[in-house]
Amino acid sequence: MALVPVTLMDRAMIGLGHLAAFGVGVTLAMTIFALVAAIAVRRARRSSLVWGRRIVEGIAVGGIGVGAWCIHERGDGLLPAPPYRVR
Repeated sequence: MALVPVTLMDRAMIGLGHLAAFGVGVTLAMTIFALVAAIAVRRARRSSLVWGRRIVEGIAVGGIGVGAWCIHERGDGLLPAPPYRVR
């Protein structure tokens, strides 16, 4: 998605700046998300080891689900491709 606006820009330096800002923003957002998730798991584990494990397992199952959805939407043969509708 980051490359679509870059192809519409007239100057290369502006495009490279956009890509750099996008990369820094995505990395920062993922870092903050991981930090919040780690704090939540740590707090849950302090009160109950069972809840800590459930949270970690839920995150793992969610990640697998998102990955399966992405593969399904891509339709690369691993899972059946979704039916495409013409509107």
